[in-house]
Amino acid sequence: MIALSVPSYGWNSRGHMMVAAVAYQQLTQRTKDRVDALLLLNPDRVHWFDLIPEGTSAARTKMMIFMIAATWPDRIKSDPDYHSDGFHGGNRPPNDASASQNIGYEDFARHKYWHFIDKPFSPDGTALPPIPTPNAQEMITLFRTVLRSLHTPFLDEWSAKREEAARDRDRLRNHLVSTHQAGRQHETLLTAGQTAGGIKEVLPVADIMRQLVAEAEAALAKAPKPEAR
Repeated sequence: MIALSVPSYGWNSRGHMMVAAVAYQQLTQRTKDRVDALLLLNPDRVHWFDLIPEGTSAARTKMMIFMIAATWPDRIKSDPDYHSDGFHGGNRPPNDASASQNIGYEDFARHKYWHFIDKPFSPDGTALPPIPTPNAQEMITLFRTVLRSLHTPFLDEWSAKREEAARDRDRLRNHLVSTHQAGRQHETLLTAGQTAGGIKEVLPVADIMRQLVAEAEAALAKAPKPEAR
């Protein structure tokens, strides 16, 4: 008897965008304005407008830009300017500090292993190797720590504060990857996706999104307001 396995596609860009749309609608207007401003920093943003239907309202365009931004960590997988670091086609992290480096848009590694948790399994009790790290769960924790520590001013103050502007670029990248990962965590709630290294273990997407939104609101509440001009 011969049995073959095929990839299971339980999640895709549409799924990520649906999660992002729900998250965006949970934000206050002040937070939406902040998010809209931060998204101006993404180097791929200029191409996202080509995906939005002509005649879309300004408010809906902003939401759709946010939705498309949630797919950015997957979009760079096919961008020739980026490279697959690590092993097994980039699905296993490299054995050095670059695997968890968080340097913003200057980083051109795809970090595919940030998207999931590969949990080894054995049907007969065979000893298993450790779960590869870093993975989605570890990176979400790291990004949350960074996001909570960054309370930088709004864009109209950046011209005099280049260093803080650079930190905001990192903050945006953290938000994009975290939002994307939150959607990815729902993957095997839909299908029993199995990989060569094991099963992709997931976290509850609704809880993660609520926490990310709450943390963003809390951080912005502490951020200094721009001076009137």
